[in-house]
Amino acid sequence: METDRRSDLLDKYERVTELPLLVLALLMVPLLLLPFLTDMSSTADTAVESSFWAIWAMFAADLGIRTYLSAQRIRYLITHWYDVLIVVVPFLRP
Repeated sequence: METDRRSDLLDKYERVTELPLLVLALLMVPLLLLPFLTDMSSTADTAVESSFWAIWAMFAADLGIRTYLSAQRIRYLITHWYDVLIVVVPFLRP
């Protein structure tokens, strides 16, 4: 019974957040490329960096919520390895 409830909550959550997360993912691309393509002031560089980390935090929170709502959390993380990678990779960049 609890498993069905969690599954329903996870499905609802994923439906509601699908479009906003897609928009954030699309916003992330220029944020990653902008510092390499233009010469920015330190203020603009700070704004881009802050925006990047704010979006990353939203992806990390999303993964945490989806993992919490999952009935089988470890299995969820294994089957959604690409989401885990999205959250972990920024820490691996130089």
